[in-house]
Amino acid sequence: MNWGTKLTIGMVLFMGFIIILVILMIKPHKADSLIDNDYYEKGQTYDTDYNARRDAKNDDMLPTVKAEKNGLSI
Repeated sequence: MNWGTKLTIGMVLFMGFIIILVILMIKPHKADSLIDNDYYEKGQTYDTDYNARRDAKNDDMLPTVKAEKNGLSI
């Protein structure tokens, strides 16, 4: 095999790889990670969730772990 044949085979393999990637990107997926079914419902409660997380962080709340006979208690 000379260098022209190797170059042609390499180009064909690379073009096939690119075509496969394009097909996979265009093909519709059932579940997209950027789409949320209850987006608006979560948006309405976002402030309360955010405030609860902020308050927990500001209060420096740490879990209490106790060793008991039958295991750990948190």
